[in-house]
Amino acid sequence: MSAGLFAVALFTLGTGCGGAKRNAASERPLPPIDDNLLDLMPAEMSGCLFVNVALFRQSALFPAAEALFGEGPASLLEDAAPFDPLRESSEILFGFSPGANGSDDQFITLVKGTFNKDAVIAAFAKRKGASEGNIRGFKVVRQKKFTVIALTDRTIALGLESLVERVAELAQRSGMSIKQKSYFAHFELDKSATLLLRYEMPSPANAGLPAKRLVHTSINIQGITQVDGRANLGAELAFHVDLDAQNEQDASKLERGLKKDIRSFRRNIFVLFLGLDWLFERIQLTRQGNRIAIDALLSQNDVAELGRLADRLKKIKELATEDLNVPDLGPFKSPTQEAPAEKEEDDQ
Repeated sequence: MSAGLFAVALFTLGTGCGGAKRNAASERPLPPIDDNLLDLMPAEMSGCLFVNVALFRQSALFPAAEALFGEGPASLLEDAAPFDPLRESSEILFGFSPGANGSDDQFITLVKGTFNKDAVIAAFAKRKGASEGNIRGFKVVRQKKFTVIALTDRTIALGLESLVERVAELAQRSGMSIKQKSYFAHFELDKSATLLLRYEMPSPANAGLPAKRLVHTSINIQGITQVDGRANLGAELAFHVDLDAQNEQDASKLERGLKKDIRSFRRNIFVLFLGLDWLFERIQLTRQGNRIAIDALLSQNDVAELGRLADRLKKIKELATEDLNVPDLGPFKSPTQEAPAEKEEDDQ
């Protein structure tokens, strides 16, 4: 064989083998769609809160949370027996977006765990007014305020039906997820963190949002452009949040409002009754330019005190529902009565 033909043969073999390797790589199976829950979070969401439940179960605060669990969006899951969201979940991702032009806020919740998804769907289906159906081939249960969908053997979602439809689309590897938005492109669900929070004001700025304050606070979310937060729960609790305002003037107003809220909560009658005023002394605020940093660190003794308080509240609830033979009123809620409001600081 001539040197020229030998070279051509080697080139052909080399490119052929390389092509085979590339084809083999391209044919590798994709990871399960629910490996990263962000892949299932619709791009319409302005923010998301990740809860590493598996890690949370190892924290000193887990018994307290288990005793008082049920407040907020997760209470929807608690009623879906035989599903115990604290024991049978490994990850929960809440997606949220403020409603524009007077519409309701949007929400979607993704839950991954070891539960039996068919049993969970069946439990929701037994609720009054529920109806079963399917969206893009996935089993769903429709209720008045939300729809539940079984996505995989280990993941379910619940929220507004329009968003559930988007999640079903993403589960079939179609559509745009929140990861494809620039502010979330590098947002990773760091499994070493117990809680992760990220939020970006809808674009364009304000997006028809009315002046809207967070519940029981003076915080106007319209003045916040971005939020990035993280919490690590173990024997101690470390919490850090960065709030970015539109400008330094808005940041100054936000800082004054936060300080006022902290003082107000410390003087709240219910907080004083429980002896929790010390908790708000652990919160530190610092402002630089249009960014406000919020930090809190609870020591092992602080966490132990919260655990003891949760035990006491649990016993009070048990006495009220068993010994006194009154109906269970659900998760413990604080009274709305507060100490007289302080004179507001001038925002001008």
